[in-house]
Amino acid sequence: MNKTSLTPAEQRFIEAGNNWIDQHRDGILELLTELVNRQSLSGSEGTADDPTSVVGHLWNRLQAETTYTALERQQIPQNVDYAEHPRENIYATIEGSSDDTVILTTHTDIVAEGRVDAWPNNTPFEPTEGIAEYVDDNEIRLQTGSVTKHGSIRDQMDRVWKMRDQDTKPVLIGRGVYDNKASIACLFGMLCGIEAGLSSHGLQLNGNVVHGHLVDEEIGQLGIKAMVGWDTMDGWLDTTPFADTVGVVLEGSYGFVPVIAHRGLAWITLRAEGESTHAATPHLGHNPVVAMGKALAELESNSFKQEFSTLFYDDPILGTPTVAPGTTIASEGIHSVQGDTIDRSDLNTVPSWCEATLDVRVPRWKGFPEERADILTQMANKVEIAANRMSDDVEFTATAATEDFFPPIAIAETNEKAQSHPLVDVARESTNHTLGYSPETEIAPGVTDATFLYHGTRAPTLVEYGPAGAWSHEPWEFVETEQVIDGAKTLLELSVRRLGVTATE
Repeated sequence: MNKTSLTPAEQRFIEAGNNWIDQHRDGILELLTELVNRQSLSGSEGTADDPTSVVGHLWNRLQAETTYTALERQQIPQNVDYAEHPRENIYATIEGSSDDTVILTTHTDIVAEGRVDAWPNNTPFEPTEGIAEYVDDNEIRLQTGSVTKHGSIRDQMDRVWKMRDQDTKPVLIGRGVYDNKASIACLFGMLCGIEAGLSSHGLQLNGNVVHGHLVDEEIGQLGIKAMVGWDTMDGWLDTTPFADTVGVVLEGSYGFVPVIAHRGLAWITLRAEGESTHAATPHLGHNPVVAMGKALAELESNSFKQEFSTLFYDDPILGTPTVAPGTTIASEGIHSVQGDTIDRSDLNTVPSWCEATLDVRVPRWKGFPEERADILTQMANKVEIAANRMSDDVEFTATAATEDFFPPIAIAETNEKAQSHPLVDVARESTNHTLGYSPETEIAPGVTDATFLYHGTRAPTLVEYGPAGAWSHEPWEFVETEQVIDGAKTLLELSVRRLGVTATE
């Protein structure tokens, strides 16, 4: 079901939910603060049994605040998890009267804070209140107390500022506040709002609402892989099947603008094998570092880009592939790197090997969404052939592991079809009704958990949909405070518009 207008029952349901959200505004923001206080680097998100962790604290709050919601937990299998300690996804489900289902996901992990002294008050994990001011195209000023920071924002967020009639917004600053703990708080408020709607007017949803709070989005996306049962994992959805499903991935984003697609990501390793010799007689060896330099330059050439592009069709949404060669480079004699300190030896030796990585972003290929393993092999082969053209004496091999491949996703074949997709329509309508502006659609620059939510279920999925802010992965990361509260209302309305409500018998 998709609705551009609301029935009286649906309006009453939403009003009851929004009233709960307004009355518990301070509690929702308090939860956000408590989540930010709990550091949760990828690998240390925690379990439901540990209240000092992000996962445990959220679990306890959900248990305390919900009545109609079924809560479940799922440990990431130890045979695939790199983390030293156990960690869990948690799921919250409100069942409705049909198999129609809306799955909404967030992630509980964050990236490192970087230099503490780069943050206001030297406290990245204590959210700081501030004011964001839109200055000019792609530029904002952020102030907290007497400290001010200027910075740039993405084009997508710039467009949102220009749609609104305010040039200043109150914000919260802190590591993880935008990416992605504000989205967790939005889902918490939404869920409690749905419970208020269920209890106030004798109404029920015409379908299911599922929340997945997932680990490891920032590294290997093991949380979403465990949810959908990717590869050899037993998925939570394998034991909790839902039909007629749509997905919404909650991320710090552009003010609940529906993001409809992102390119795929593959990390390819290129290794050069040469012949070591004394550095005083370099002509007696074959230097893999010099050969690697020539190979990386070739991978930047227009001729290689054109050749590589033949693997993919002319994608009207995702555009063309890009290859960023040399994102990391290492060679024999480099033992470790700690900050600016490099532990190395054999300065008088031509090394025998050199290795570099490539960050490859790709649109959809011929045969998409099938043949994922084949396209990965073909990409590595193209890189290897091009590198070997540049040297007769050094041998190159290119490899790409399946666990380092995050396939592309788009909600429709063409941009025209995406604009009229039912899930996009309902997201736009919910944003417009709650936030007061009618957004266009956007394309995400990076990958999200949507890649495996879609490829694991084939459910139409919004790649991102979430509160406004900026500077994720940077100091002074911030989220707009009111979008946490209004976001909970927007998600509540999206679910009601998508599923509908009826009176209980």
